[in-house]
Amino acid sequence: MYNVRLLELGSLRSQDRRSSAPICDRQGAKLRIRPSEFVTRKSSGVLTNTAFGGKLAPMSRYNGEQVLVVPREAFEAVGAFNGVRMNAQEYLSAFFGNGVAHYMDRDEAEQNPQFKQIIAYAIFCCNGKVLAYARTSKGGEARLHDKWSLGIGGHINPVDGLADSIDTYLAGVEREIREEISFSGTATQKLYAVINDDTNEVGSVHLGIVHRFELDSEDVVPLEKKLANLKFCTLDELAGPLYDKLETWSAICVDALKGE
Repeated sequence: MYNVRLLELGSLRSQDRRSSAPICDRQGAKLRIRPSEFVTRKSSGVLTNTAFGGKLAPMSRYNGEQVLVVPREAFEAVGAFNGVRMNAQEYLSAFFGNGVAHYMDRDEAEQNPQFKQIIAYAIFCCNGKVLAYARTSKGGEARLHDKWSLGIGGHINPVDGLADSIDTYLAGVEREIREEISFSGTATQKLYAVINDDTNEVGSVHLGIVHRFELDSEDVVPLEKKLANLKFCTLDELAGPLYDKLETWSAICVDALKGE
């Protein structure tokens, strides 16, 4: 069982939400995630599009998934960069509550660098070590297969709530963690950083919001097959033998952690 105060970001959380600590266990897997009528429904595999004269068109490779995005110009207005910035709250404040964030078909978003898909990217630390895993072919992003990663998380979807709400983002972070891992003991967390890398195809259409969790136990269990060889590694291991195998975002996180 773990007790963890997740995602309290001060003024970012709206006043009508409770800030009680969520509790999750391996039997009940209960987290503070509110229900929403905005549920992603399974598709039959085809869709009707007026561009095809009302005929049935093939579904995209992402089965019509809708993901949270912000226009690149909104990101650049706060401050464009490559690498890492530690003022994550400033970026989130600019993205939510003013009509900037919205949902977009993922197939379109993956091909349009004028938008940044918001990715929740949680890293887990314990006694000076960092949780890492090898991405397998079970993962959804083929361009990252066989890479090592530190990040637990993913896209924010309509099931998490209305697009233009920080509460929706926070619900998405909690959902992603609950879906991917289970851990024992207690944890603390903080909003850690923003990651951007426009030097490659994947990074040009994504923006990572990094949450850092400090655990009191290394008892972490993967809940998805895409998380292979899940283990805690020292920073020396990650900055040494594993460094060339890390996905770009994880390498950036390692550099930031080493620089503390």
